[in-house]
Amino acid sequence: MIVKVNTHPIVSETHSEYHIDWCGQIMNTHPKLENGMPIFYIKGGAGYMELSTTNMKTVEHVAKKMTCPRGRESVTTDQAYIYIIEENGNKVLLGIVTHNYIKTYNQMYDEFEYN
Repeated sequence: MIVKVNTHPIVSETHSEYHIDWCGQIMNTHPKLENGMPIFYIKGGAGYMELSTTNMKTVEHVAKKMTCPRGRESVTTDQAYIYIIEENGNKVLLGIVTHNYIKTYNQMYDEFEYN
């Protein structure tokens, strides 16, 4: 008689989910300007970066790239923090980007002969 035994799970699908939580207001800050544009400071799991731009889509894109979830769990999470640098050198938190890396598993069955 041949039986199937559940031996180990295999990864069937992986995908990433991003969530941006804007917690600050850029209107309440006095940003330091470089070439007429504010300077954003983005800190994430992959390091940090200063970015001088007025395009918020570019800031969001760079913040997403600065995350790198690591681990062997089915859901791993990393966060990147978006700051704006003020004239006095202080950093004001504007937003947090959360990156969830999700793995979906299927069970692997091996056949064995059973007497």
